[in-house]
Formats: sequence, C-alpha cells, structure tokens
Amino acid sequence: MAIREAAKDGKTNVLEVVPAATKAKSHEWTADKEYERVVLRINDTDGDFGNNPDAGVKYHLRIVKAK
Repeated sequence: MAIREAAKDGKTNVLEVVPAATKAKSHEWTADKEYERVVLRINDTDGDFGNNPDAGVKYHLRIVKAK
C-alpha cells in the first residue's frame, strides 16, 4: 500500500510506502504539509498484479486534522 498525492491530471506521487506486517504493528504517517488530494494505492512495482494477495486484506484508516 502506498500513500500518494494525486494531481488533477490523474498522476500520483508517492508520499509514503506503508510497510508490511501492519496487522501486528500499526503504521502512522503525518503529512508534512496540507495536500489537496491524498489517495491509497496498491504499491505494485513489477506490474504483475496476479502475485498480489487477494483475500482477507483490510485496512483501517483514521484521518485527524491538525489543530
């Protein structure tokens, strides 16, 4: 899973790659600035989507606005 900034033209820029094994140890990411659009995408670097896990993967996301 990758946290990405999404431009209006559809292109994305990787902000952070979520590490493996987050079920055992949660991951926290703090934005370094205010982003207009942030998306989550599968981080597949080899283009072979058939090798990705396809069952039982769940993510829980919590967004907290800075004070």
